[in-house]
Amino acid sequence: MAIKILRVNKDNESQLVDYCAEHGAEHDSSYLPGRDFDFSKEHPSYLLMENKEVVGAIGLMRTKRFLSVNKGRFSIFHSILKTGDAYNQLLEAIRQHIQDLQSVYLFIPEEKDKTAMILTDLGFEIERYSFILEYSDPPLMDPVFTEGISVHPLDSADQEGIRQFVDCLNQEFKDLAGHTTNTVEDIQTWFEDQSYLEGGLCLLKKDQEPIGTIGLMRDLDDSAAGEILAVGILEKYRGLNLGRNLLRYGINFLVKNGFNPLVLSVNGENHGAIKLYESEGFQLTESVVCYSLAEE
Repeated sequence: MAIKILRVNKDNESQLVDYCAEHGAEHDSSYLPGRDFDFSKEHPSYLLMENKEVVGAIGLMRTKRFLSVNKGRFSIFHSILKTGDAYNQLLEAIRQHIQDLQSVYLFIPEEKDKTAMILTDLGFEIERYSFILEYSDPPLMDPVFTEGISVHPLDSADQEGIRQFVDCLNQEFKDLAGHTTNTVEDIQTWFEDQSYLEGGLCLLKKDQEPIGTIGLMRDLDDSAAGEILAVGILEKYRGLNLGRNLLRYGINFLVKNGFNPLVLSVNGENHGAIKLYESEGFQLTESVVCYSLAEE
């Protein structure tokens, strides 16, 4: 059977979208190309074809956010053929788009042993682990903040608030493996995402000083579920139970908006956050592995 590689363009982009919808979540659904995907030079993508059937796909994100740290992230890297040759053909097709980068990476579930072996044979190495935690039927637990500390929801027109959110976020997570510096433009896109919930992006403030962040969104894998992300407190304000109460604020927000269960992800080395989430009722449901390929 004839196997060939095709560059994704306007004529065949629907084939990529359909393939991602059917198979993409087997690895990582975080940034899968969808119906509103922007097929620009920032997102080069290829299809692996067997006769007229799509049997694999690869897509790379080369947005300003990733290029600023000289990295790229795969939006999809998958083949139903599950062979080293199939993955190698996809990687070679995208190679011209990664030669100017320091490294590229993707996430796959830890139990995907066969895929892990293929990636390792292609030169990928484990960079870090990340855990998915879930909370079903969470109760309402009102947060208790001391005087002067309050949560401030943001909207897309609040440019100063978004800038403060970005500054806090970058400080909070700067020491975690794989952290990519965020920009105002990055966060602005959160308001345009289909997972966005009004009032779901918030700053925690002490009087008028931003000291923490939280994001509350609709989970794209399960429309009934809510996602908690970007939970962070600036270092000098840690140890004051602010993270716990900010988390409870987020749980209440999502529960009152009808979402259940609630999900979040956390870096494997972030032991303090994992301990906090588990103490509040979240349970580990999945472990995913980040595989990175360094360009020579």
